[in-house]
Amino acid sequence: MKIKLKSINFGEKKFRKLQKLDIKFSDRITVIGGLNGIGKSTILGLIANCSGIRSATYKSYFDSVYQSNFQELFHLDENDDYLESTENKAYIDIEYDCDGNKFLKRCSVTRHSETLENSETITRLKIVPRSQDKSMGSLLKIGDSAKVPLPTLYLGMSRMTPIGEYEKDRIKQTKIRIIDQIDKNYIYDLFSRVVVFDLSPVTEPIIDHDFKGSKKRSKIPSLKHNTLSISLGQDSLSSIFTALASFKKIQREMGSEYPGGLLIIDEIDAGLHHIAQVRLINLLKTEARKLNIQIIFTTHSLTIFKNILTVNDQQRANGNIPDSVVYMHNTPSPKITPNPSYIWIENNQFSQSNIETQQVEIPREVKVYLEDEEAAFFLKKIFCFKNTNDYVKTFGVDLKIIPLKVSCTSLMNLFMADDYFKGVVIIPDNDILSEQGNRLIVEHNQQFSPLPGDKSFTPNTISTDRNPEKIIYNYINNKIVNYNNDDQFWEKLLEYNNGSYDYDFIYNTILPLPENDTNHNHFKKPRDRMKYWFNLHKDFIENGKIIELWCSENESNVDSFCSNFEKSVAFVTQQ
Repeated sequence: MKIKLKSINFGEKKFRKLQKLDIKFSDRITVIGGLNGIGKSTILGLIANCSGIRSATYKSYFDSVYQSNFQELFHLDENDDYLESTENKAYIDIEYDCDGNKFLKRCSVTRHSETLENSETITRLKIVPRSQDKSMGSLLKIGDSAKVPLPTLYLGMSRMTPIGEYEKDRIKQTKIRIIDQIDKNYIYDLFSRVVVFDLSPVTEPIIDHDFKGSKKRSKIPSLKHNTLSISLGQDSLSSIFTALASFKKIQREMGSEYPGGLLIIDEIDAGLHHIAQVRLINLLKTEARKLNIQIIFTTHSLTIFKNILTVNDQQRANGNIPDSVVYMHNTPSPKITPNPSYIWIENNQFSQSNIETQQVEIPREVKVYLEDEEAAFFLKKIFCFKNTNDYVKTFGVDLKIIPLKVSCTSLMNLFMADDYFKGVVIIPDNDILSEQGNRLIVEHNQQFSPLPGDKSFTPNTISTDRNPEKIIYNYINNKIVNYNNDDQFWEKLLEYNNGSYDYDFIYNTILPLPENDTNHNHFKKPRDRMKYWFNLHKDFIENGKIIELWCSENESNVDSFCSNFEKSVAFVTQQ
């Protein structure tokens, strides 16, 4: 079973200061940035806690199993982190892809009691990942409260504790002569690719560093001097390379059963010169692919941000961006910056310094294509409902909304025939979802984000009822046919145009469909008739905020559309 970490979501209730955040993880490298104390390390601890393999059959070169526990990495406070009431608890959802199946673990802080051998009872806090779909968990053989079986290694800042600050009796330095030659050569190769080491010949043993009372441990090649004299940066690299060698080992040991892996590193740049940082990131990109692992780390390094945000031409052409930056800001109540640019990050990082003039960047413009003017009008009213007035602030880029005056079929043909349309966002009408072939194209191409449908829609709803004009017409008609004096629709509508938008006005003036256009010509198609009706009463639809009222009654579908649209913009922006 192949496993990938997909996202972490913080709900309405705060876990520490993290609330209402949805963070997506890339297939290869995800960098998490932000000012100090904003919650980056907490996020690392949570995702490290949710996956891992407990079996002692597989031991890493840290002489431990491939898993971590939050309570062993961070302090959980009885007063600040734990709540007895399930209603007030903070819940964190962590999503995985398991052989194409969406699998969700919901985490919360729980209290557990243990009785020691001397009959003393102690209580402790821990974070338990519980399966949200037990039947899927059973199918995947993942226990209700078990970790997702993805080999996971967490490297915290203990790796950076200076060796010289340990008492000599706490340091154990051992020559490891029994180690697979493949892994030994691999460790030597990793070191030689990043920094200059006075390496001894590869025939010399690997040295194990173990520090009593600490999680600090690593393997390092024999040097021409005592390995305890290495620098902080070299010491940090030894931990990172030990982790990579551990994944190489378990990949070989598990064979076809190897599900992939997850390597989590806090403050990856610590102790490293900028040249070493670039070499390390380039190495990690290569090794992550070979080892089939995802790497997630935090950093404050502008050098690393620039490296990750620089996308090569081949990746742009393929539309496959394997790495991403998640940048957090607004320390008291953290927010995620969508599609951060390097200049945006640089300005944010220096916001606490006395910089007189910051660089101003002209925002990138993303083109958004729709079928026609009616669809563009519908989209803009959705943005009004969501108070999305500043595209750059919301999406990180400016938007150019372009109605093409073409059919859904023509829009699909343009996308399939011209690579230009691979680099834009395409918003077809909802009727695109009425055909299986089109649904598959939409599902497999992130550029697509169909307009939302009505909550009454089912998979069998006919295509002619799914366009914006018919959706709004049916919405208004339903209010007349099923008139309810207590419906908030009527109360809201009477607030506009001096109360003239009442039942009688809509019944007599708005709902009747015209037989001919302004030139007295019959409509060739029912869709032409609906378009004519829509534009004939466009002032009423706009002044009466009809689309906004429809949005308020179909908020779930609208929110889902907005979320998908943001993902489409993010995908196109990274190309």
